[in-house]
Amino acid sequence: MQLARIYLTQKKGVIKRFRVNPDDPKSISSNQSYLFVEDSLKNMWICTQNGLNLYNMKKHSFKVYNFPEREIRSFCRDVNGNLWVGTNSKGIFYTSPDGTIIKNFNVASGLPSNIIQAIVEDEKRNIWISTTNGLSRYDSKTKKFRNYSEDDGLQGNQFFQQSFLKSRKGELYFGGYNGFNSFFPDSLKDNDFIPANLYHRFSDIHKTGCFMVNRVLNFQHK
Repeated sequence: MQLARIYLTQKKGVIKRFRVNPDDPKSISSNQSYLFVEDSLKNMWICTQNGLNLYNMKKHSFKVYNFPEREIRSFCRDVNGNLWVGTNSKGIFYTSPDGTIIKNFNVASGLPSNIIQAIVEDEKRNIWISTTNGLSRYDSKTKKFRNYSEDDGLQGNQFFQQSFLKSRKGELYFGGYNGFNSFFPDSLKDNDFIPANLYHRFSDIHKTGCFMVNRVLNFQHK
């Protein structure tokens, strides 16, 4: 059953449709796609239910990257060209630019969940990951994860798939069931002291003068 089709605009007024063709090894690998990411080299990466696809805009063909987990839900190409590939059950596959797996990050490595919803790199080259069990930051210098939960002021531990944004100013946004959080990574300071109200660990800079906000906004449903 075809669940979805891919449409990419080649030029103004022209739309080309792509779908799985079992007889063509260079066709897209799945008719169900989750995310389109254009990188700094103008490559188009597509996360699908059956692998990660790299679209060649000149040849209108696809190169498929397969991993031990076939359902690819999120993706990030970092400043060094390495790939961060988020899956539905096996965490993140960190690979070289050609797709060779360097490491598999999962709960045992420090992630809060193996179900990855979104991945984004901040201005300091740290990797932020939203999951079904909180938010995580991978420190590019220490090579360790720092996890954040609802106790730290998140809208909740459950985040939506692909509900994220990095603004031009470097502010990060992650959406979940209870609204969304936004913050400037540079303004978050780890604090070993646990206050009576843990919410202040992501408190409003205008109120505390110390920390940038994780602003929690509740959407009103009509």
